[in-house]
Amino acid sequence: MNEGKTCQLGIKGDALTLRTASFEAGRGSILHPGIFGPELRAALASACAVLLIYLVLRPAPALVNYMLLPAGFIACFVIFKAFVFYEPLLEAVIDKTGGTITVEVKKIGGWKDSYPLSDLTAVEMGHIVITPENPDGIRVVEKVALQHGTAIPGFGEALELYTVEIKFRVGRSIVLFSSRTPMEAEALLKNVRGFLGYA
Repeated sequence: MNEGKTCQLGIKGDALTLRTASFEAGRGSILHPGIFGPELRAALASACAVLLIYLVLRPAPALVNYMLLPAGFIACFVIFKAFVFYEPLLEAVIDKTGGTITVEVKKIGGWKDSYPLSDLTAVEMGHIVITPENPDGIRVVEKVALQHGTAIPGFGEALELYTVEIKFRVGRSIVLFSSRTPMEAEALLKNVRGFLGYA
């Protein structure tokens, strides 16, 4: 596999496999990802689980509680981070021999679709600009953050994304990859189009 910063691309025989966690090209959460990330969610869930463990084990001697609770927190954190709050992953397999394109999003509530390779009409690069919708709200949040001595990098700025998309005859379009830098998207587009024999 070719390891890039944000995706893995591998070609084995007549099959191309792409794995990436960078495939969403829409407006994200209103909560800043640097603040309310998967680690914080896992820590909060682990704290709740440890509180439940404490309530169940309250009659136990204090020494047992003080030994089990930190171990329980660490175990819960690892489990929640690995199996509940993990980063979604897109896996696309273009199989020339089987004549199929399979795209799967691996996450809780994910999906998997398969299309005939003959239905593929285009592999294109797109450019999306997402602008903030509420400039007044952004100014208020920035003022509050400054009063607390906190800077939120990139908050309120327009987001430019460069995407690699596959389009099908049925009218379906799937974003395989998105990046803030055009070079990453261009390099992936060149590899996928070269594999498919597109000019």
